[in-house]
Amino acid sequence: MSKLSTTVWVCYILLVVLMCAGKYEILLVPGEPQNTYYHILMAFHPINSIYYYAAVIQLLINCIHILPLFLFIFNRRFGPHILWQTLFFTRILFDIIGQNYEINEITGLFQENIKIVLLFCLASVVLWAPSYIACYLYAFRTKK
Repeated sequence: MSKLSTTVWVCYILLVVLMCAGKYEILLVPGEPQNTYYHILMAFHPINSIYYYAAVIQLLINCIHILPLFLFIFNRRFGPHILWQTLFFTRILFDIIGQNYEINEITGLFQENIKIVLLFCLASVVLWAPSYIACYLYAFRTKK
């Protein structure tokens, strides 16, 4: 990779770290909206704790995926391909099931203003797509 593209990727890693730190704060710090949402949900029935733990696992997996992003940027191999492939598919799974709060928030916003929902979804794709692409390439590429 060229020096410029490496610098851009390093800046992107810092952005991902900041997004994970922000998610950590709103999910795990008592009194924050998402934390309160999940604890109220669990108060209705203990089985609802599944949603909270799925969100926590999703956060942890996103934090773990900073490592293959870093390794991709600097073209380093660490561990077997099957490990990164499994983590990649696990990330996709928990990004789908670990978003209960966000899905309910988007549903509510959809009733209010569809443009905000589209903007929110577009921003999310733009922010997370490079990470998915890099982690996919890291997990599935083969050295020649």
